[in-house]
Amino acid sequence: MEDIIKEIIKIDSNALENKKQQESRINERKAYYEAQMEAYEKERLASAKEKAEETYQSVIKAADEQYKFEEEKAKKQVLLIENKYLQVEGPLLEQVFNKLFLVEA
Repeated sequence: MEDIIKEIIKIDSNALENKKQQESRINERKAYYEAQMEAYEKERLASAKEKAEETYQSVIKAADEQYKFEEEKAKKQVLLIENKYLQVEGPLLEQVFNKLFLVEA
């Protein structure tokens, strides 16, 4: 009977040790997979951040080019207006002075 009890205790000890080993392996695998997921997440975030920065720079560049285009267009329009004004300035001033002096005379 004592041998049977010792055998049961031995089996129980082995089972407990086996359980501890399995739990340890499970915890190791869990830690491994968590580390893998964290590394993957960091990689994906870094990639997304890089793509977002590229997109942002592209938008800024396009906006800057559009601004320069609009600025150039406005400068040309100002030059056209100035040229037209210069063409009519002389005759217009002469006409205004003539009216002023004719009214006074």
